[in-house]
Amino acid sequence: MTKIFEHGNWSHNEQCPICGTNDDRQVVLIGIAGTESGGTMPAIETHLDCLLDALRYYPDGGIIGTIAPYPPNNRIAEAEHED
Repeated sequence: MTKIFEHGNWSHNEQCPICGTNDDRQVVLIGIAGTESGGTMPAIETHLDCLLDALRYYPDGGIIGTIAPYPPNNRIAEAEHED
């Protein structure tokens, strides 16, 4: 069961991986792929609204997360938003 936390715990200058901020909004923990070990997995805090905004439903593929548009290291999104 996924738990929704009313406030993030941005104690080490962490930021939401989608919007790149540590704004005080609801967060969920998202497991980090490839880090599973003995039934546990490190996770990253993510704003719930950012996560929901990034999800899309594809009739042939199910629910898939889209490329996050905000982090500065996202070169695809930067190219799409250049004027």
